[in-house]
Amino acid sequence: MQDILSNNNRIVWFDHHDAGMVYPSNMFRLTFDTSPDVCTSMLVDSYVDGLYRPWAIVGAFGDNLHEQAAELNPGFDDMKMAQLKEIGETLNYNGYGMVESDLTVHPKDVYIDLSKYDSPFDYRRKSDVYDKIHHQKCMDHHELSGSEIMHESWTGKVVLLPDSPASVRYSGIYSNRLSTENPNKAFLILTKIDTDNYRVSIRAPKERPTGANTLAGNFETGGGRGKAAGINCLPKNQLNKLIDLFEQQYG
Repeated sequence: MQDILSNNNRIVWFDHHDAGMVYPSNMFRLTFDTSPDVCTSMLVDSYVDGLYRPWAIVGAFGDNLHEQAAELNPGFDDMKMAQLKEIGETLNYNGYGMVESDLTVHPKDVYIDLSKYDSPFDYRRKSDVYDKIHHQKCMDHHELSGSEIMHESWTGKVVLLPDSPASVRYSGIYSNRLSTENPNKAFLILTKIDTDNYRVSIRAPKERPTGANTLAGNFETGGGRGKAAGINCLPKNQLNKLIDLFEQQYG
């Protein structure tokens, strides 16, 4: 960051995560809000006074903020809102991967293609890149029907996804969908990294979106937000500890 600023570049930064260290400079403007009902696209939408509102709705849906997306609605009917939801979830899906080759399309190529469209409706209708991502998402959704429930209680569920690239790509969408359909329950979504380790997505109950970061913070590679967090690498021999803490946190 300091290198960029030292070259006389101006930075305007928006984030719904903890911004960490802030660099005081008249060339650096920071807007961040870690509230569970805010996403980065909503912060930008406020900054530009709703100039690109349909894209802000796409971003809200992509971050699983359905109620907030509805509040941003300037008057679109149900069909158009469903299309914006599809776009948001599809673009969010393409951001999940352990390595670059897991992704359906490289993020740079997605951005170059997407930047040609002022309207997300035109983007959905005309973009071959979008069609490719959405088709792969549908295929991965079908594959994840074989997921294994490893633990279930009144608190929520611990789910192990199939050992395939589809699980890595679809884990975020899968986690968000479980939370939306079961708003009073918490979830641990496990993806196998290798024979000894899991990657973990944590979702707090949608009706009580706190504590996911606290739970994740008990482990070396854990972090995130109150409503959604993760553990990048959880040794299998720590899974029972995680489940016990999960029950304590949300039980």
